Amino acid sequence: MKPIGKAISWMITGLTSVAGIMVVLLVCHVTLDVTMRFVFERPLNATILYVSAFYMVAIAFLPLAAVEEKDSHIAVELLVENFPARIQSFIAIVATVITCIITGMVAVRTGQEAMVKYASGAYSIEAGGKILTWPTYFVLPLGFGLMALVALWKAYGLITGRETGLSSLIIEDPYLGDKEVI
Repeated sequence: MKPIGKAISWMITGLTSVAGIMVVLLVCHVTLDVTMRFVFERPLNATILYVSAFYMVAIAFLPLAAVEEKDSHIAVELLVENFPARIQSFIAIVATVITCIITGMVAVRTGQEAMVKYASGAYSIEAGGKILTWPTYFVLPLGFGLMALVALWKAYGLITGRETGLSSLIIEDPYLGDKEVI
């Protein structure tokens, strides 16, 4: 089970890294646009489109699986934390299965929409130029699909009681003996 969990963690790291790169690109693009606007009085065309359709979509949806992997989604545990351990485990399994089903359904539906946009060659016209927007539609099925896979793998681990191998990309510092999860 651990090799599969590690492979899933590597996929999560890859998508999260892409989202991080998009943050850097967004900052550079906006900085360049502001510089061009106020120093040279010639702003870049379509900055708002690139920020809203490309950068922000990737930044928001690609890391979903990383948040699920680390159990970092918002949770209200006022009542559940007082329940017996067996009931808490059961609720965790049910919640994880529901998460898997819902995110899987969202991934399928957004994947269908992405294929429609791809087939039609979806684009936006900005400043007289044609900018293809269909590639951005594939970000949602990627993010939600990997989140569904993580939830499925976590549910399997919860049900079987076995270690999933998720979040197990650990680097040991040979000098300090510290472990760091990446």
